[in-house]
Amino acid sequence: MQRAGLINSLKQALKAANKTYADVAHALNLSEASVKRLFHRKDMSLSRLEAVAQLAGVSLTELIDQVKSAAPLLSELTQEQETELIGDPKLLLMAYMLANGSNPEDVVSRFRIEPEERDSILRRLRDIGIIELLPLGRFRMRTARNFRWRPEGPVQTLFLEYIQRDFFNDRFDGDDSVLYFLGGILSPASRRQLAISVRRLAIEIDEMSRRDAQLPREERQASGAVLALREWEFEAFAKLRREQTPE
Repeated sequence: MQRAGLINSLKQALKAANKTYADVAHALNLSEASVKRLFHRKDMSLSRLEAVAQLAGVSLTELIDQVKSAAPLLSELTQEQETELIGDPKLLLMAYMLANGSNPEDVVSRFRIEPEERDSILRRLRDIGIIELLPLGRFRMRTARNFRWRPEGPVQTLFLEYIQRDFFNDRFDGDDSVLYFLGGILSPASRRQLAISVRRLAIEIDEMSRRDAQLPREERQASGAVLALREWEFEAFAKLRREQTPE
């Protein structure tokens, strides 16, 4: 059994139990920086694995079983899965919040979802294959780090129709808000280079979200960013173009 797989499962169990690196550091009598290095290097002794598993409320045997039975993570949902999500705002909300590091109790405390609804929603997310339900009320996301919504799929269509309009209905004049629309006449090579930069920024935002999931909920706020790039010309300008005469 690969130790890296055990440590990855252990991180999921800690997140589900709402335990932070600081909690682990206290349990192991180490500094928080030392704990972060152990997880980053995926190098932890058996005794420490057992101690951290106990903190997360799972046994080492459970972790081993999870690694053995782990299915490939999802980089994209099916059309049917996305359709079911957008059919119920509470289901979509729970899926979004869990994917961004929240736990079900946090969702219930902040939104109008009752405990009995929470359990039903979690079972539905399990049944459509987005999460796995674990013992002691814990869960594991089945979405991969490179997860994205289907191009032109139900969720992206919902975004284009409603969320996009709501998102841009703002002056973007806050201290931590910014809006730039930049246009230029670029070569194909420059556009490819810029596309790489946009993808890197998207990865950086995802990594920040996962890292900040370790912080208390009151220190985090829901945030959004739209990154887009394509060959484009303002329609009013395009209408003024002269007809090209064939040579």
